[in-house]
Amino acid sequence: MKKVMIILILCFSLLGCKNKELEFVENLEGKYFFEECVYLSVFSSSTIEYFSEQHSGIVYVVFNEKSIEYHSTEQAVLVYDNVEYHNVSMTENLDDSTNLISDNVLSNFEYRFDIYSDDTYTGLTLFVNEDHIFLAELSLLGSDTFEYTIWTIFTLSKNE
Repeated sequence: MKKVMIILILCFSLLGCKNKELEFVENLEGKYFFEECVYLSVFSSSTIEYFSEQHSGIVYVVFNEKSIEYHSTEQAVLVYDNVEYHNVSMTENLDDSTNLISDNVLSNFEYRFDIYSDDTYTGLTLFVNEDHIFLAELSLLGSDTFEYTIWTIFTLSKNE
């Protein structure tokens, strides 16, 4: 009987976590401005301050039910259709040559959602914690690997 109770409690706990994740995705719709660059790859020739200055309040993302519009600094608009959010572990397919994982940068986040369009990874990932939503831009490391490196992570602020 104790085993049955433990299994039931475990199942309800897992369902509760899954519902929280689903709730996040369902409530995501809206326009979000890039607020601040909180991470910039060591491979970049720029600085976090410069990136923040160039993107803050200018670059924004619009999340719709099944699409995303990414408005860049060049006033170009990338549209991703048939969007799906895949909840994955924090370190899945990430290269650690930049010490991103070992420096515990990812420990600030509770969830990671890789964004797919028409079953293809877009290079965009959402990181979420209790207080903020972050958008990361990832790049594939070479053609013979499935590892990615994170180039930037920006805090997003919803435009109400």
